[in-house]
Amino acid sequence: MITMTITPLDGKNKDCHIKNIKDEVDQVKSKLVSFGFEVASVMRNNIAALTKRKPSSGNLAKNITAERTITGMGVGNVSRLNSNAPYWKVVNDGGVIPPKTWGYFPGPSGPVTGHSGTERWTVTGDTKDWYIDPQKPMTPMYYIEHTVNWIHINFPTYFTNKKITQI
Repeated sequence: MITMTITPLDGKNKDCHIKNIKDEVDQVKSKLVSFGFEVASVMRNNIAALTKRKPSSGNLAKNITAERTITGMGVGNVSRLNSNAPYWKVVNDGGVIPPKTWGYFPGPSGPVTGHSGTERWTVTGDTKDWYIDPQKPMTPMYYIEHTVNWIHINFPTYFTNKKITQI
């Protein structure tokens, strides 16, 4: 928290300066919110661009959101990701996705999780024999790091055209 005392030297009323400062703070907050939503969009685009095995369900990208928090903006709600896309960390860092997951083999493109109705084998009865059991670790995607690099490059441009009020 920042506390400041305003002592006007230009003969203007102190309340005039306080209003100007509040307006500046509101503009900065608004730009930070916009930036947070853009960061989430960039992260979703990074995931789509870096996905090697197509087609992808897009589930991970769909669960990357920007949300207002107590301290500002957050991108990628960990609770939501853990619940809806529990493999998010393994996709970023590499490794093996636990546990085994039900899936199918649509052809030479390799295994795909889920069920589309067009898979090579038709499942009748018990599906326990159709689990995908990864045998080698996934190559890391580093979508978080790509997005952080984008932030470092683009964050300053959000405020370069901003006139700072001199007091």
